[in-house]
Amino acid sequence: QKTLVASIRSVPDYIWRDRSCLCLWLVTLEDHRQMSASMGFGAFVANEFPGGKIKLYVHYIDDVTPKFSFTLIHVTDITHSPRTVEDLRKDFLAAYNDRFSIGLSNTRSVISDGKYIVDNRRLLPVAFQNLQDVFLYQQEGEDAPEDKSSDSAAQASNRKAEKADSASKSHDERLQSPKGMPNDLRSILVTKYQEAMKLQSAGLLRNAFNQFQDIAKVASSYHTDPLGSQLHDLCQESMAAINVHNKKFQEARAGLMALHALDRSLRGLFLLGRSEFHLKEYESAIRRFSLAKSLITSASKVNLQNRRDIDVWIARCTYASDPTDSRALKMYERVLSEDDHHGMAVVQYAAVGVERGRARDVIPHVLRNLILCSKAQNVDREVLDSTKKLFARIMALPNMVDSLMEQISDAAQSPPALGYLASVCKENGVLRACRDLLLRALNLSSVQEGSLLNLTLGYMHVLELTLDFQKAFDFFIKVLHQIPSMRIKDVSNKDILDILGAITNITHSDLLRGVSSECPKWESVGRLIDEGECQVSIPPLVQVTLREVEEQKSRIREEIGSFAKDKGADNERRQEKKEEEDDDKESGNEKKSSTSYSPIDLDLLGMWFAIIKILYTAGCVQPLPKLIHLIDHLRKGEDLHLTSIRNEHAYYCTVSQVLAHWASPPKDWKDGSSDKIFFVGDSHSVAPGYQAIILHEKRYCLVPKLVTGLKCWHMRPGCNFFPRINFENAIKSIPDGSLVIFSFGEIDCREGILTAVAQNKYQDLEQGIRKSVSIYVKKLEELAITRHFRIFVHPIVPVLDPTRSTVRKFTASLKLAVDESKRLVYLDFFDDLLADNGESFNRNFALDGTHMSPLYIPLLQSAMENVYLPSS
Repeated sequence: QKTLVASIRSVPDYIWRDRSCLCLWLVTLEDHRQMSASMGFGAFVANEFPGGKIKLYVHYIDDVTPKFSFTLIHVTDITHSPRTVEDLRKDFLAAYNDRFSIGLSNTRSVISDGKYIVDNRRLLPVAFQNLQDVFLYQQEGEDAPEDKSSDSAAQASNRKAEKADSASKSHDERLQSPKGMPNDLRSILVTKYQEAMKLQSAGLLRNAFNQFQDIAKVASSYHTDPLGSQLHDLCQESMAAINVHNKKFQEARAGLMALHALDRSLRGLFLLGRSEFHLKEYESAIRRFSLAKSLITSASKVNLQNRRDIDVWIARCTYASDPTDSRALKMYERVLSEDDHHGMAVVQYAAVGVERGRARDVIPHVLRNLILCSKAQNVDREVLDSTKKLFARIMALPNMVDSLMEQISDAAQSPPALGYLASVCKENGVLRACRDLLLRALNLSSVQEGSLLNLTLGYMHVLELTLDFQKAFDFFIKVLHQIPSMRIKDVSNKDILDILGAITNITHSDLLRGVSSECPKWESVGRLIDEGECQVSIPPLVQVTLREVEEQKSRIREEIGSFAKDKGADNERRQEKKEEEDDDKESGNEKKSSTSYSPIDLDLLGMWFAIIKILYTAGCVQPLPKLIHLIDHLRKGEDLHLTSIRNEHAYYCTVSQVLAHWASPPKDWKDGSSDKIFFVGDSHSVAPGYQAIILHEKRYCLVPKLVTGLKCWHMRPGCNFFPRINFENAIKSIPDGSLVIFSFGEIDCREGILTAVAQNKYQDLEQGIRKSVSIYVKKLEELAITRHFRIFVHPIVPVLDPTRSTVRKFTASLKLAVDESKRLVYLDFFDDLLADNGESFNRNFALDGTHMSPLYIPLLQSAMENVYLPSS
């Protein structure tokens, strides 16, 4: 600081006279999330001021004393020594009086925002907005400035006491004025604002939104007070940011238009421009972005980045309004010439190339963006998601996987890298390219056992999504033949082959009836290790405390993976993050697994679990009891539901416990479709599978059509998440005009809607339920019309205690919607699944703590017989 002051003093006098500002910089730590929790102020500064800096223009103009200007830079760690208005006043006076022989008096010099005197004790980021003009002047009654050299110690002491009394009186008078905010209220509001910022950064958007809203209402009552006005605008901007995140662009715009200082808010204008872009009001959005750009007056690193971001958005608006306008491409090119790593510019420029038939040429640029995202410490989520979607879009085009392989180096063609690219395709519903990339990775000579098992598990799951069960089984057997001696404890791949190796066609009805000669005979499953225990994690339904918020960890690194490490290519729950899903880590409910198994062991065990699920879904049930007896003891003492194969393990438990209820396979199964009822559902379709029901003296067999992880939310138009693709493939496998039972919605109740409400995507639980039910019913009505299905809607399964209240509300809404439909029929037996006057689940139908057992089938049969008319 002394060096800077010395340099400033050497500037010629004419420079001082040409400028009338004092620029003061307040610098915080670069990453406000690492700031001291005890201070709790870093998030406030980083949210309002780009890069954590505040720049103020302080003016002093007087007819008698000289006009004054120079630039003084202060670097302050706000967590330990926050700068106040009093510091600013003293710095200005010291600089002025050092420069001129006639100094300003220190007794009644005050700082004003142009309307009111500002309390000297306030912190600068709270007192002022970035780039604000601030004024120093002498209060009325002040004597003319005196020569500093003639001041005596007594005079200085008297002036100091006089100044303190005057400042105290002035401050007290202001706090008592209706225009001023009470001091205790100031402290409360700032503290509440800091808490809301923490909630927002932790992803608890509903709690944050409500707190911002409360603060804004109180602050608006003090709109003439600078702190009240600023807090009101900051809260409005934060609420708008949450609305933009949730795609509520109309609400975001309405809130931003209520800002007191919109034309001076870089963040507010930027959010407003984004909202209007998504509302397709491109010309207005361009004006907002242009005004925001005009507020950026310096060439700091942060401001250069902000300016480029704005240029990209202006280019997006320009191209969206007129794809033939060459200015958009020129703007992208200019930004990339300055920063060729600008993620959003790369994505948008590449997207234009794809639209103009040059998809092959942009592949290297999209790949580089993916690699940069994998290495970045703080990933821009929008850039990451846009890059993934564009890559999948390119891979969906004919021959693009071949083009990709031609353009990447041999070093980049590693099994982990190709596995990651395959997961990007799968996440966006491009299953053909996903399957192709996984197969290429598996055929590489460099693939090792660890990668082989991990990629095989992923490949099996992709084939499961496309209903290619035979291919999945054949590949599984092939891999086991490659490494027959690999084992977990006392079980080896050879033992698995001894049971399954002779099977040729897993869909042959003999394997369902239990009369095949290609595998061991059917035998009773018997009692299992953890029979009846719940194998899914239930998100907590209570608000997270601030202490828990501090413990939240970023999940982005886990999601995008790394090109240098093997990643599981198929973890359905993990890949649902981007779709409003609630994961244990996000809920503050993360648990550490206790298992003795290595990652390779887990992948191998996951393969064994997965093949049991695949065989059951395909109707190959005869060998399953023998296989279950072989591997079930490997689960003892291992917390597999907390590992990377928790989904495979959960399905294994469900299938094995369902089979434990079977006395024998369905020996009277018929291959024709006229006597079948197709049961399409999530994991709740397993228990009714292959059961028989009698409707008006005719026997029907229930054929399960399992769709893993599907929510009603995924049925909305435009969704291409892989469970939705799985659903479409399952529907295609059902003949037109069939009887079909649909059973979805339990996952929505367990995590989807609750998480969406917590993120403020819905006003309340009821609104979220109505939205999901509406999507579900519209899709079923569409299928009734286009496929001529006779559709029966299954009630939501009320097994889980924590979600039963939500399930009850969802079921009531679903029943009402289905009853109003002319094409759908509701199966009304929900109340029969409950006990204790509807307060608990009827344990007579319990299976594994999550699903119902086949013992509930008589209830299903009775409900169907009440509404099914054979001649209709």
